[in-house]
Amino acid sequence: MDKEIKEKWFAMPIQMQISNIGSEVGRAIQWKNKGNEKRSEGFCQKAIDYLTLTIEDPKNVHRIGELIFCIRELQDYFLGSNYYGTTEEMLKKYYDAFIRHSKSETEVSRQRAGLDSEHGRKVCEVRFNVGRTEYEYDIDADTGEIVKLDIDLDD
Repeated sequence: MDKEIKEKWFAMPIQMQISNIGSEVGRAIQWKNKGNEKRSEGFCQKAIDYLTLTIEDPKNVHRIGELIFCIRELQDYFLGSNYYGTTEEMLKKYYDAFIRHSKSETEVSRQRAGLDSEHGRKVCEVRFNVGRTEYEYDIDADTGEIVKLDIDLDD
């Protein structure tokens, strides 16, 4: 990618990066639903390109596993046989959590996410703060269902 684009991308907090990726995923879903595979695949590839940039960003070293999984999941859902059984709803819920809370760059902090297992269920845990408010999402990795949402005001 262009050096200027890379510099601007690296200047964004991870929250904003994933929010932008989510916008591309949303467009890919829209075109897939309209039956236009070529446009859907194009937006999917753009999301993958942005995910690759996000992996290259030194501040995201602790999230490389999650980001690589996101690439594999998008490739599988849009370009492959959907081995993972990903649904449109699962993708929307994961990325919407970032899009909904992508406030100003200075408000979002302490972002972290990862895959875990709770009570025999695979969940994607998404945690971040917006100002003094902490958001904690657990999203079922198989169904996309939000199984836990905690919003706490830090004192």
